Amino acid sequence: MPVWLSAGLFVMRDVAGVKADPTRSLVFDKKSVNEAHFLGGKVAMGTQFTGLHQIILVLFGLTFALLFWGVASQGWWMAQVSGLFLVAAIARLGEARLVEACLTGARDLLGWR
Repeated sequence: MPVWLSAGLFVMRDVAGVKADPTRSLVFDKKSVNEAHFLGGKVAMGTQFTGLHQIILVLFGLTFALLFWGVASQGWWMAQVSGLFLVAAIARLGEARLVEACLTGARDLLGWR
């Protein structure tokens, strides 16, 4: 059995166990802190899947289809792939919100508050 398949099955089994009993999670003790940080204290239950979400999902899929086509048949590599994701992000966020999102992500990644 390929390693990637074994790893995938292991993760899926572990996820099913944590879903059945959330206390099995390695980060269960940080649940309230994580919810406060990522959800602003609000648990997002029953979020509607709107038409805008559908459009974004389709564009996401098209972006990856273009990515696979470009890498497989056009010889695209890092510069082209980065450009593709940059165009996709700017199209959704706009320039100012994209820069703010990148800075916020870098801040979170580095642990700066």
